Amino acid sequence: MAIIPQVGRKSFKMRVLIIFVYAVLILGSITTIYPFLLMMSSSISSHTDFEEYRLVPRYLYDEDSLHVKYLEEKYRNEHFELFKLRYRMEEPYQEVVTGATVERRYGSFAATRREMESFDLNSPYIRARIDDWLDFTARLPMRYKDTFFHMYIMPAGFTDLAFQEFLKERYPTIEQPQQAIPEDPDFFVQVTAPFSAYERHSWYPSDDAKSRLWEECREQLPTVYMNVM
Repeated sequence: MAIIPQVGRKSFKMRVLIIFVYAVLILGSITTIYPFLLMMSSSISSHTDFEEYRLVPRYLYDEDSLHVKYLEEKYRNEHFELFKLRYRMEEPYQEVVTGATVERRYGSFAATRREMESFDLNSPYIRARIDDWLDFTARLPMRYKDTFFHMYIMPAGFTDLAFQEFLKERYPTIEQPQQAIPEDPDFFVQVTAPFSAYERHSWYPSDDAKSRLWEECREQLPTVYMNVM
């Protein structure tokens, strides 16, 4: 039996009831739009910005925020302390909060946004410095270089993708490298580059098959992927 009968549907009271029911349903559906949009926004966010809870992630329109996201992908969170040392991030720094001066430390890449400087990449002086650095990096022996752009999770970082492509060229099918790779992957996309810690003087790469394949791959990577230690 229908809640609103056909008989008398055109009466004033019944029309008011129908309008009220539709209004409640429309308002209820509107309340689901914000969480849905927030969920979509979070799906393209990362550690640098997912806690900002913005409907439109800041990095889509702000160059500094995009730079922060780039640094996170480049250095990895475990290299954050090394990143601070390299760029001389002095800690603690002072900040005024509700009229009181407090001392803070950089806890994430996003916190370093206030220290960023802008450079004119079209300047001949800046271009010369960049070219000199890339040339210096290319000439260094591999034992003095680690690699940037690792994720160790899905989706893979740029360096891990390069390693996957290297394996695909070497082995036509995934069954061939399975014995050399401890993870015993079912697909190439499951393979990540071996862990490396070239910044530690006492660390040496393993002599297993996967590490040897990775060393071959590293020799072929572009200079911009290299992290001079």
